[in-house]
Amino acid sequence: MDPSGPSGLALRGRTLFIVIGAGDGTLPGPVPATEMINPNPSSPFLSSVLKFRLSPQVEDSTQGFTLTLANQNALLTNGFSRIADAAGNELTLEAVTNFRNYTYDPRPNFAGNVRASNPFGIAVNGKTLYIVDASQNEVWAVDSDTGEKRSIIAFGPKANPLFPTLGPPFIDVVPDSVRLIGKSLWCRF
Repeated sequence: MDPSGPSGLALRGRTLFIVIGAGDGTLPGPVPATEMINPNPSSPFLSSVLKFRLSPQVEDSTQGFTLTLANQNALLTNGFSRIADAAGNELTLEAVTNFRNYTYDPRPNFAGNVRASNPFGIAVNGKTLYIVDASQNEVWAVDSDTGEKRSIIAFGPKANPLFPTLGPPFIDVVPDSVRLIGKSLWCRF
């Protein structure tokens, strides 16, 4: 899997939620089609949801904001961080939730194999965030105030319509988008 960064955005009033994908939380394994744990990922906020509180002044700014390592450390230590652009405009950043970077998925050819977590889409309904994880094949409901999360559905593998000509007998469904339509939650695969 190639590393990914921001993979979903949702706006509620002046609060922007950003889903951060797998990043480099895992590395290619020693056997083709395997992954292993990265002992030194580039950020503690891979596979997470971040919350930016926007001020009215930010709308008038054309300056970019950079999330530095110092900001990430402040976020870890204090639960929030303030970041500023070159013009001095500030944003407050919080980590809503931090998903696990991987789950263990041992294989006969590599017992240390893991499956990366890759949150990939977001929908907002009041204070509830719905997040799809494209690698774990799961949909989460997350409280945007407390960060409490619960899995609301996990998709199992499906029969590969191209088997035996191409690929294995079963394949992952890979949900990569979630939307609220009326009172229904829809996932795209």
